[in-house]
Amino acid sequence: MIAGTAPAGPSPWKEADEMLTLLIKRAAQLIHCRAGSAEEEEFNSLANAIEAYEMKRWPAAPRKAACR
Repeated sequence: MIAGTAPAGPSPWKEADEMLTLLIKRAAQLIHCRAGSAEEEEFNSLANAIEAYEMKRWPAAPRKAACR
């Protein structure tokens, strides 16, 4: 296999992307939860998991320094 090419067969991200969709749907249900509630704790955990997944799945391109 050539470095940087996708393996043959189904996308290795398919199942993970489907799980991400479920996490986002649950987070959307909790977005207006009461501060200090168990739901807020769940929302924060979901938000952290979603952010970590997105950083791994779609890493940001290096940014060039702005000109001054």
